[in-house]
Amino acid sequence: MKLKKVRRLVASVVVFTTLFSTTIAEAATQKITKSLNTKITTTATTQTQNVLKVKVNDNGSVTYAEPSTQMTNEKKKFSWDNATVYFALTDRFNNGDTSNDHSYGRGLDKNGNVQAGYAGGPGAFQGGDLKGLTAKLKEGYFTKLGVNAIWITAPYEQIHGFTSGNDSGGQAQSNGKGFPYYGYHGYWALDYSNVDANMGTAQDLKEFVDTAHSQGVRVVMDIVLNHVGYATMKDVSEYGCGGLAAGWENYYYGPIANLVGGAVEATTYYNTSDPKWATKWWGPDFVRSSAGYAGYPKASEGAGWTDCLAGLPDIKTESTTEVGLPPLLETKWKREGRYDKEMASLDAFFKNRNLKRTPRNYVIKWLTDYIREYGIDGFRCDTANEVDFDSWAALNREAKVAFEEYKAKNPDKVLDKDAQFWTVGESWGHGVNKSAFYTSGGFDAMLNFGFKGINLSNMQSVYRDLSKVNNDDSFNVLSYISSHDDGLYNRDNLINGGTALLLAPGAVQIFYGDETARSLGWTDRFTSDYKDQTYRTFMNWSDLNDPNSKASVTLSHWQKVGQFRNNHLAVGAGKNIDLAASPYTFGRIYNKNGVSDRVVCAVGASGVTDVNVSGVFNDGAKVRDAYTGAMATVTNGKATFTADKNGVILIEKGDNSPDVSIEPNSTKYYTDTLNLTLYASSGATGTYSIDGGAEKSFVNGDSITIGQNVSYGTGTIVTIKASNSDGTATQTCTYTKMNPNFVSYVYFRKPQNYGTPKVYIYNDDGGQVTEVAKWPGVEMTLAHDDIYTYTLPKGFRNAKVIFTDGRTQMPGQGQPGLSLPDGDTMIYDNGVWKPYVDFILPQVSISQGSCTFYDSLTLKLGCKNATTATYSINGADPVVYSDGDPLVIGKNIAINAQVTVTLRASDGRNMDTETYTYTKIATPLPKISKAYCKRPQGWGTNMRVYIYNDTVSPIKEISKWPGVAMKSEGNDLYSYELPADWGDAKVIFTDGKNQTPGAGKAGLLLPTGSAMIYDNGNWQPYK
Repeated sequence: MKLKKVRRLVASVVVFTTLFSTTIAEAATQKITKSLNTKITTTATTQTQNVLKVKVNDNGSVTYAEPSTQMTNEKKKFSWDNATVYFALTDRFNNGDTSNDHSYGRGLDKNGNVQAGYAGGPGAFQGGDLKGLTAKLKEGYFTKLGVNAIWITAPYEQIHGFTSGNDSGGQAQSNGKGFPYYGYHGYWALDYSNVDANMGTAQDLKEFVDTAHSQGVRVVMDIVLNHVGYATMKDVSEYGCGGLAAGWENYYYGPIANLVGGAVEATTYYNTSDPKWATKWWGPDFVRSSAGYAGYPKASEGAGWTDCLAGLPDIKTESTTEVGLPPLLETKWKREGRYDKEMASLDAFFKNRNLKRTPRNYVIKWLTDYIREYGIDGFRCDTANEVDFDSWAALNREAKVAFEEYKAKNPDKVLDKDAQFWTVGESWGHGVNKSAFYTSGGFDAMLNFGFKGINLSNMQSVYRDLSKVNNDDSFNVLSYISSHDDGLYNRDNLINGGTALLLAPGAVQIFYGDETARSLGWTDRFTSDYKDQTYRTFMNWSDLNDPNSKASVTLSHWQKVGQFRNNHLAVGAGKNIDLAASPYTFGRIYNKNGVSDRVVCAVGASGVTDVNVSGVFNDGAKVRDAYTGAMATVTNGKATFTADKNGVILIEKGDNSPDVSIEPNSTKYYTDTLNLTLYASSGATGTYSIDGGAEKSFVNGDSITIGQNVSYGTGTIVTIKASNSDGTATQTCTYTKMNPNFVSYVYFRKPQNYGTPKVYIYNDDGGQVTEVAKWPGVEMTLAHDDIYTYTLPKGFRNAKVIFTDGRTQMPGQGQPGLSLPDGDTMIYDNGVWKPYVDFILPQVSISQGSCTFYDSLTLKLGCKNATTATYSINGADPVVYSDGDPLVIGKNIAINAQVTVTLRASDGRNMDTETYTYTKIATPLPKISKAYCKRPQGWGTNMRVYIYNDTVSPIKEISKWPGVAMKSEGNDLYSYELPADWGDAKVIFTDGKNQTPGAGKAGLLLPTGSAMIYDNGNWQPYK
């Protein structure tokens, strides 16, 4: 939300002919819901069309596009991770009922006539309402766009009057540039318990939600917990809740152009010393005020938890003191004849939920009523950074309770009986990082302010960073390119903007009118103050009357890409795989809970294009470009299509042959073993083999473990196959076991006039940032000439680096760091990031670090970047070795004897030395695993752990759910030691009320012999 007084920095023809000269077309729709997990809903759509598309190009050549089988007779899946949320500023979208345009006398003078200059003004109510939204739902506007959730502005009653606006800002005197600024945007609440009449009625809201749900579309409601609306002259007069100065009526109902700036109005037309402010307005126990009203300690304006944002009355959400109903609402409800009903409802809520009558709990009750009564599916929470986390956590808890109540009472309307209520927060500037809003505030997602600058040139890097949201089921963001506060995307580049938005990982938000190139307004009036008004013009429906208009052409593109996204869970929720840089090509694969989906997208393509689909679609598979309808067969990992003029190729499966995949795909791993999940789609049963061995059967979602007793640097080849009546699919992946104690090096050639360089090194996997040192990082060491170096800590993986001298940085501010491959040596030299081959340090390695052994032990010795390498045993004379040589130790030594192996490697200038100690034992020591858990905030102390292994049949358990009691180690740390040699395990922690991982999710992997800890959302080795 951005408010007054706030300035934030920050040529083909398509012919349809029927197959066999017979028209056979039927369409039937049946709504079905099925639980796949807490984040997925399926809605079945049956549609059969035996229609052949014939495409004639400019030369008269004919190509055929077979009917898509992708969504025929197939269930359409929903996940908030793949949500396409349409943000409709309700008042500016569509006017479905003109009779309510001047509710509460808005825009009228004292005689009930429309004020001159009011209609269509920047701060005026312009007529959009709930009936208008419902009408567009019934027209199919949203489903044609691929929208599966609609974000509406807060429908509850806003302040009736206006605050003064002026083109010249809050301090402006009467200058002929005034305008009335109403709460059309929904952020200035007067009465949470009532639907605003300009928006419609309670029945209108019910019909809108029910209509949306009937089309598989969720409803997200904008809400404010931070503040209520300004006091306006009309409301103060109407409810007698404060003091007004003489002459206010002539000013308020006089010529609009004579309105002054808001700050001038506040000191001229209000009597702040009137005692009614304390006794008849919100009350000093419910809100704080910066306006200087009698009875309210003067609060500061700002964006803190206890500040008044832009002078708005700030709800005391942090207060634990019980308070009565605000006097303003008591007066209002009694006048409207609903006081007894509303008070009875409040009494029942506080009793049933066992909650104190604090300010935040009143508001939470009123907000969650929209869930209980109408079935709202989610909240978009305004100004999240200006409310304490405890209050957000409380709202999120009660919202989930209310959602369950609604589902229980309305089973025939529920889209997904196991769905969870969804909340997304707005914190100005928040990006793709898993902050305390998730872990403490309980949010499912946050608005992604960093996405709006995306374009075709930076799409790959933006997607790569954004795709980490799909590595964590409890982490999502809502990305956008335009908003009501933050500007509109380039109106001449909305084809590419739509592509970039609708193909993005995670949830995305369409701001109304981006899909129709809606223009800015009032740009001649607002350049700084009130600039956000220029983003909020009325929806340009009339521009769509011309099929060749910019609006129509833009909409057509957004509809194609939007429907593709909505048809494919993989687009937003799948794992991102970069396949080619030019044209930028990426694949997305989704495999969860028995649901499998995959796509490949090429952006910036031109003419005939060989698209790399390897690793996503198997050779021989038929695939379809959803953008043009053309078909192709995958050959040598490529599918050939002719790109449309918009340069987008959207590839989906074109037949029902199986797909196979392994999760993860080919990769390096740094653990003793690696769990792989095998997938085979279309109901096929598959087989797998390891390193060319015997084939074994698997079914979709089965897991296998590799890596045990495999030496570092050794690859394991896994091949999977699947067949059905439509074809066969095969995939082969290679997994290389790596030394977890690898070392990476970074170099930097210092530019002229550059200070002593420092390097900031971090890892942001999964949205969590791990740093070697806080910004600006660590000082680098001069290696020679102008070359500086830094050696990373052992085992620091997936590092990103930024160089700085305290004045400038490389890469520039706001850009992600340079990627440093594990164990590599890289240099930043004159603007180029490349492997460093001029001066590389020698390095020794060994296949197994210090350990115990029995009988004998075979080691594999390694060295690189060295002219000589030697080993010595127990201090004996050194022996020269080459990289990869084996060394057998311990064959003829006594039990409990130790063998010390020292490795040295030199390049003539530098030397690397490592020493390892090995102890011979009589028999193998038992492998003991241990699980630790740092008690999460809000959990009880009855910590238990459920331990199982589901790779065997029947499932192996230490104890039935909820498992065994854990031992308190102090400081909220709990532990449990597994029986010796129990083997690989999966663990779930619980206190009897909460559990992690959540219900329906697999346990955390505890490899045999390891010690792991769950701490603040991270599962990692315990040190």
